[in-house]
Amino acid sequence: MIKVLMHRCFVAAALMAAVTVSCSKAYAEDRKEKPHEEPAAAPEWMEVPVLDRGPYYHFFTHYMTDGEQTQRNYSFYWSENDKVSFWVAYPMNAGLMGVGRRPNPQPWAKDPLLEKAGLEQPDVSLKFKGYTRGHQIASADRYLWDSNAQTYYSSNMTPQLYDVNGFIWVTLEQKVRDWSRRCDTLYVVSGCVIENSTEATLCGDVEATVPTAYWKALLRYNSARTSGYGGYSGCGVFVWHKGHSQSDVISSRDAMPLSALEKKVGIKLFPLLDSVLGKKLAAKVKDEDPRREDFWGW
Repeated sequence: MIKVLMHRCFVAAALMAAVTVSCSKAYAEDRKEKPHEEPAAAPEWMEVPVLDRGPYYHFFTHYMTDGEQTQRNYSFYWSENDKVSFWVAYPMNAGLMGVGRRPNPQPWAKDPLLEKAGLEQPDVSLKFKGYTRGHQIASADRYLWDSNAQTYYSSNMTPQLYDVNGFIWVTLEQKVRDWSRRCDTLYVVSGCVIENSTEATLCGDVEATVPTAYWKALLRYNSARTSGYGGYSGCGVFVWHKGHSQSDVISSRDAMPLSALEKKVGIKLFPLLDSVLGKKLAAKVKDEDPRREDFWGW
């Protein structure tokens, strides 16, 4: 049985929020538009951002089981128009990563939650035309068989350049795993920038938006509270989706405070921090510069 070092947040109320093809301008203009509707309540999990993107975005959660213990694996915010997830959110620590053998061959598959909801999705057993299948939660972030298999669902894939997926992005994924082993819990939001993208590609007969950038938001919690504010410390990372060389690794030039990442991406990250720490301390966590904190090692 895995012992998970997850601290529990008690909050009075749930947070309310709810071929490669170079496309012409018509691609962006032809996407369906609907007036904004009030989103559903988000679960009381620290990693989940505010759900405020409107009725064509859909929130789901996958769960994993170890013995008799069931816990969340990852949540995702699916864009019906773009056929990719705007973000995937999940907790990380040594226990949640687990140990064991990952499935072989790699179990690429459609997401059963999207199928049940009647939402169109790429068949990622096929490849994106001209792009790799880029994980948002990395396969190596989950080693238990069922939890790892879920990382190969279409909901976790975006069309990603090999020069990003195989070089700079993988070095960030390695850092995330290293950081998660050195704290009680690392809350992760891994996302992509799809607004205003004018490029799409095919996966089978389904067209998916090609992101213009990728980002990760990281919130570290240590019960020892030896650094940060109330045990919390934050880090944002932003990477443009363009050609990178094999020598490119993630570095301090890509890091920024969470508050800066929120503005850059247009998102409200870790909203439960306000309830756990109070607004003043939560703001300090988000304004903290990770390049000046020893823990992140930039």
